[in-house]
Amino acid sequence: ASLRGAETRPDPPPARRRYSNPHLEAMACAVEDINERALREVRQLKSPLPTVQAILSAVAVLIGNDDVTWVGLRKMLQHMAPFVQRLRDVDPHAVTLMQFKRLKKMIAAPEFATESVKGSFPVIHRLAVFCRSCVAFLSESRFADVAKAPAKAAPRTPVVATDMSLKFSPNVRKLSDDELSKVVDLQISRPNVASIMFHGTTDCRGINFDKIVRLQVGEVLLYEECGNKPPPGEGLNKRSTVTMYQCWPPNGADSLQDPKSQDRYRRKIQQMTEKKNAHFIDYDCITGVWQFQVDHF
Repeated sequence: ASLRGAETRPDPPPARRRYSNPHLEAMACAVEDINERALREVRQLKSPLPTVQAILSAVAVLIGNDDVTWVGLRKMLQHMAPFVQRLRDVDPHAVTLMQFKRLKKMIAAPEFATESVKGSFPVIHRLAVFCRSCVAFLSESRFADVAKAPAKAAPRTPVVATDMSLKFSPNVRKLSDDELSKVVDLQISRPNVASIMFHGTTDCRGINFDKIVRLQVGEVLLYEECGNKPPPGEGLNKRSTVTMYQCWPPNGADSLQDPKSQDRYRRKIQQMTEKKNAHFIDYDCITGVWQFQVDHF
């Protein structure tokens, strides 16, 4: 009898370990069937949905990636096999208390809305389940005391916003403590100078806007004088759209009268934007308005 068929038949894949704990089993199931095509669709997003970025940021924290900018998250997904292996290698027993607290806060945020991506990005929904299940396991085991402890009330520290040249929408100067804890799409501006839109929900309690935010003609700076800049995604150090006005060449707007010089200067502005790891949106040579997006400051 010929043994050729037996010799060429591939070995069946090893059976996945089964867990009696439902949270560990959910983590293992979530990693199954992640495929290259699904990850590629996510990587190709130039401007991700806040939910997609929030979920991938939680994954990054769990596997030990410090870079939660969109550039860093896309790089994390670049090669499927190593990424999936890193997920499989996650040991909830090795997760630190700091990681646990940060993850718990991240999955409680409004941006972590898993149902909104279940149909459009099933792989992102699976990764959300992975993170939630890990936090659930730790909340019932190693960090049960931490999870059950009553949350400390946030200090009722008023915002500092005495610079009346800065305009806020909504007006943080008039919001209650509860409203300050969940400001949606906060916008800070100086008329005819610059504006910043902070995407998603921002906890503005206790923020010293006078010290943190600097808007000048041709210059937008955050946390320049602060040594306590929060991690990316927290405070004002988050995904934002910046609009700057009066952005003209050194020799003035008169040098942008013909289409060729306009196109040349627009390309220069775009290159300058990308050098700063920001995402170029537009530059209008007629109005001098420059707009771009940053993952964090």
